[in-house]
Amino acid sequence: MSVVDTNTLKWVKSEIDETLKQAQTSLEAYVEDTADESQMRFCINYLHQVHGTLQMVELHGAALAVEEMEKLSQAIFDDNVNNKNDAYETLMQGILQVPDYLEHLLAGNPDMPVVLLPLLNDIRAARNEALLSEGALFTPDLSIDAPAVEFTVESRGEGLSSLAKKIRHNFHLGLLSWFQNKNPKAGLQKISDVITELTQAAESDEARRVFWIANGLVESLKDDGVDTSVAVKMLLGHVDRQIKKIIDDGELALDGAPPEELEKNLLYYVATSTTAGAATKEIKEAFKLKDIMPDTQTVERARADLTAPNAALMETVSSVIIEDINKVKDNLDVFVRSDEKDISILEDVASALTQMSDTLAMLNLGVQREAVLK
Repeated sequence: MSVVDTNTLKWVKSEIDETLKQAQTSLEAYVEDTADESQMRFCINYLHQVHGTLQMVELHGAALAVEEMEKLSQAIFDDNVNNKNDAYETLMQGILQVPDYLEHLLAGNPDMPVVLLPLLNDIRAARNEALLSEGALFTPDLSIDAPAVEFTVESRGEGLSSLAKKIRHNFHLGLLSWFQNKNPKAGLQKISDVITELTQAAESDEARRVFWIANGLVESLKDDGVDTSVAVKMLLGHVDRQIKKIIDDGELALDGAPPEELEKNLLYYVATSTTAGAATKEIKEAFKLKDIMPDTQTVERARADLTAPNAALMETVSSVIIEDINKVKDNLDVFVRSDEKDISILEDVASALTQMSDTLAMLNLGVQREAVLK
């Protein structure tokens, strides 16, 4: 966490914003016509320029984000991403979010790379890279054992391998339903059912721990305490790899090569969960996650600022809404003053008000939206 020289940032921000707009335009053009590879080259070059500027003014958090964005754009250009649509969407998200982060810094907030961690992980996941954790700021004790459970299968050890082979297909069905957003809650429940069975059947502490933590994340996803993202999808894909490892090499395979990075990243997302289901609460308490998160309230407040509409967007939208309100007033005035009441005028007014309420809802202005609807 470092103090920002706001004078220097003001000096370079307009240049950064303009260069990022050019990167956005190039990316949009490439998505429209992927045969035009020059557009992706332009995007890479623009991001490289922004990265260099941010390094020069020592904004390490923002520089790290743009560095990851540049790597993702290069991976897209090299045709080295698994899901191009996810990659395009994630890269665009980064291009749009960095100016908001810089505005956050201009408001006097410190440069905290951890604020950008969800974005960084989404970008890394899009190019199938290992996820980042909070390093020294987030160091859960991975020696914590999962709570004892009542075994529901007669055999253990080899029994877990056989069970995993038998029910892994259900795990895949759940992932597919969730990934494709086709009844995602049912898909998450199917995933949870499989993980619960594996946890109950596991004899080794390592296998039981990874499934226990994974189930906490799935519960938080079901309860809308954690947002579905590329990074979270990737993590549950890595849980599937552990299931495959158990099938191939037996339960003790995890003891020989503990998936510590996977557990660490699973715990991070459980720690950020805004809900308190039984499994989530149990894991938070067992690992003392509230104690080891770096100033969680500050981080979450900063992230909320990034997801809120920025000043430029609010100014644009407010001018449009004011114009629409004036039109509504004019239409109502015409209706009231006319001898013959034309009902179609009121229909136009209702349509305009509905459109305004939808716009306000997208900006998370719930009070103003309710006022318009009334």
